[in-house]
Amino acid sequence: MTLKTIYIARHGYRSNWLPLPEQIPPPTGIDSDPPLAPHGVKQAQELAGFITKDLPQKNLPVPQMIFSSPFYRCIETINPTAEALHLPIQLERGLGEWFKPHRKIVPVPADHLTLHKFFNTVPSEMDWLWDTVIPSLEGETEEEIFKRCQVFWSKFIPKFESIYPNVECIILVTHAATKIALGMALAGYSNVRDFLTEKDGGDGKTTRIGGSTCSLDGYAKSSNGDTWNLFMNAETSFLSCGAEMDWHFATSQFEAGSKEDIEYRKKLQNSDGDGDGDGDDEYQDVYVNLVFPASSTSYDLNNDPLHIQNSNSNQRGNMASNEIQESIDYKNEAGVSTAINKLRVSGWEKETPLVQNKNDILQGEWTRLVGTELIFDENGQYIATVDDHILLQYGRLQEQKLDKSTLLERARNLAKQVEEEKKENLKKETKVDEDRMDESK
Repeated sequence: MTLKTIYIARHGYRSNWLPLPEQIPPPTGIDSDPPLAPHGVKQAQELAGFITKDLPQKNLPVPQMIFSSPFYRCIETINPTAEALHLPIQLERGLGEWFKPHRKIVPVPADHLTLHKFFNTVPSEMDWLWDTVIPSLEGETEEEIFKRCQVFWSKFIPKFESIYPNVECIILVTHAATKIALGMALAGYSNVRDFLTEKDGGDGKTTRIGGSTCSLDGYAKSSNGDTWNLFMNAETSFLSCGAEMDWHFATSQFEAGSKEDIEYRKKLQNSDGDGDGDGDDEYQDVYVNLVFPASSTSYDLNNDPLHIQNSNSNQRGNMASNEIQESIDYKNEAGVSTAINKLRVSGWEKETPLVQNKNDILQGEWTRLVGTELIFDENGQYIATVDDHILLQYGRLQEQKLDKSTLLERARNLAKQVEEEKKENLKKETKVDEDRMDESK
């Protein structure tokens, strides 16, 4: 047997992205080695649920071994998965963070014995020789991290298959830049900025590997064994707040999640509120992230009265005047760009807006946006900052059954009110006529 499936995940939301009073010092005492924020801990739990429950439901293989970057946030991210699957976390230096050259401090991660004190899932002794590749302590350029990942695969896969010939599926947990570089190297691209081609769910012009927090990529070995193909790109459908803190080499000039990166995101976010000097405040551009549910959601539309009713007619509900229709693209749970010919949104001003996507109606719920989500075009040009999230889900709309007696009573009251108003108006008109007659005398 040989290795057939490789998952690669980015760590969850870091605590040093929180406001300064809420930040947690690195438990290891190592520079740039923060733990997860509470939100990131929740993401890690949601990732564990997706891997252990959703993957089998999708008929996808479940990891048999876990490898992680030795930095604390990566181990903390995959620890709930390791506990659920009863697997140890093997540390691998080759999965370490990307630090640019001339950085003041290029940190060296903690060793097994230190990390075992925090995580029982990390062996106290080295079961796996973790120095397949060691990132340069002088920092790396964009080209050098890509080269690091190319060398990593050339050494890691033969080494792994010789030691574990019966293991077919593994998961690697790493950082945004390393996750992208590993994927591009494994899939056979020439650099980290290439667009994905059709074999990997792209069109060669617009789609790249995503880098949002706790996102998951999946690669499968081709039938002829010559190539690895991407079948899941930055999957985040299992995250309650969707994709956050996305990053890519082509859209950021700073290290992912660094102090400079966070300050740059805040600067862009603040600049969105600045006026352009024309004094026109009637309209404002608002960017909202629609978080679509996974297609495996266990909901039977065929038994939904609303769906049946609307399927038998050309109408789907009563869309309000603030309805929009756009032609957009979104990525499904496999990361493949999927065209939506018509997206209709109704009830922006309500807490639960409705979204019609082709033949489906989904109910939305406004959710708090954690962190900063930036929008870039395919050339890396900044467009805007996402203002909010709408979390979408399938479900029955609450049916409001109207009591006929109540309706009749309302009608009677309305008729009585109209009649009284008529009488009152008649009295006023009569008095006016009488006053005029008195004046004429």
